[in-house]
Amino acid sequence: MTWRHGTLHGYNHYQCRCPDCRQAVRDHNRTYQARIHTQLATNPDHPAHATLHGYNCGCRCQSCVATKSAYDRRRRANRTLCLNDVTHPPAETENR
Repeated sequence: MTWRHGTLHGYNHYQCRCPDCRQAVRDHNRTYQARIHTQLATNPDHPAHATLHGYNCGCRCQSCVATKSAYDRRRRANRTLCLNDVTHPPAETENR
């Protein structure tokens, strides 16, 4: 079975990564994010406000920025915890 290149269907279902299919996905994502951004700008009660999704779609209202900042703080804290993990002590070195 063949599919048309340059479509979301080819990218998603057939895992085609040709330049045309990749461009179709980029175009779709830009259109989707622009649509959500417009909805967020015109509707302060939109359910995507105060979410990472809203921030990633371009909303920079106070609640979306606060959510993104809190997310970044948690990620930095988790990264620090992982770097300071002492469950694996350093290997002993031989003294010769």
